[in-house]
Amino acid sequence: MPTNPRLVFRQDLTDYSFTILNDYLKVLAEAKRIAPIVPTGVLAGRYAKFNSKQDFVMVDTRRAAGGATANARYAAEWVDFNLDNNALKIPIDEEIEIPMAGGAAAMVEKSRMHTLLAQATQSLAGNIYTLLKAGINAHAQFGKWGDNAVDPIDELEQAGFEIFEATGLFPNVVDITPQMLRLMRRNPQTLKRFPGKQQNITLDQIAGELSFPCTINIVTGAGLTGGTFGNDAATFVPLLGTAAWIYMSNPLATGENPSFAVTLSQSSELLSGVYEYMSDDGTVRFLRTKWNVKPVVQSTALVRRIDYIK
Repeated sequence: MPTNPRLVFRQDLTDYSFTILNDYLKVLAEAKRIAPIVPTGVLAGRYAKFNSKQDFVMVDTRRAAGGATANARYAAEWVDFNLDNNALKIPIDEEIEIPMAGGAAAMVEKSRMHTLLAQATQSLAGNIYTLLKAGINAHAQFGKWGDNAVDPIDELEQAGFEIFEATGLFPNVVDITPQMLRLMRRNPQTLKRFPGKQQNITLDQIAGELSFPCTINIVTGAGLTGGTFGNDAATFVPLLGTAAWIYMSNPLATGENPSFAVTLSQSSELLSGVYEYMSDDGTVRFLRTKWNVKPVVQSTALVRRIDYIK
């Protein structure tokens, strides 16, 4: 239940928000791929971190007649989490906007919900990107993709094998920003692999050059930064940088199985409901929503990040 006694639950706007939420899940699509949503059902609990070779060890299960059975050991580290409460509200002027809308007053509420969800999902995606970039250092040797002697595809493959050598698991996803892809396509070493293709090299062709199966995606990770609301100095920037991310993502991610990163959430829908309340002077009505989430890095061993180095 909401702690503010003035909050009134709006079932109609909650239902409407779930209906249009898919429009804004496109904003989260990149973030959800790199850090899948894992519903926890609770606000606090534990998730598993997998960061050493022992976490991925393969046990000899053969048993001789009369011999002992090998013991399986869950080697991951249990880490406590508390989901962060996020909330956002948007105003409707009861003295001006509603009278002007007349019979279309309901559309004012719906238009506000579109804005509310757009900004909420963009904020969540930005939080995920910021966490991942802060938690994963760029590769120390790779990234000079503007150098004619450097083979970008070979560096992607070497990064993938580094993950394999550390864990016994190959990465299955490569996310690459448009700037980094442009550098790759113009690199002479790349062009040698695809004579006559020039800049028409496809992501599938690049994936086919790697020794491990994976999906390659173009990502932007764009977010509004550099200013506050109403400040024209704010600009869109690529929060993931000019970079490539090579990682292992579990298609059925949970808080207990190996995956590079996940977003722990109280529910798979993210949104917990829409509420409304009036301002103290009764002139402004606020629509408010909240969501409880916590993006986490489950395994630094399952990811490599390559930043562009001039």
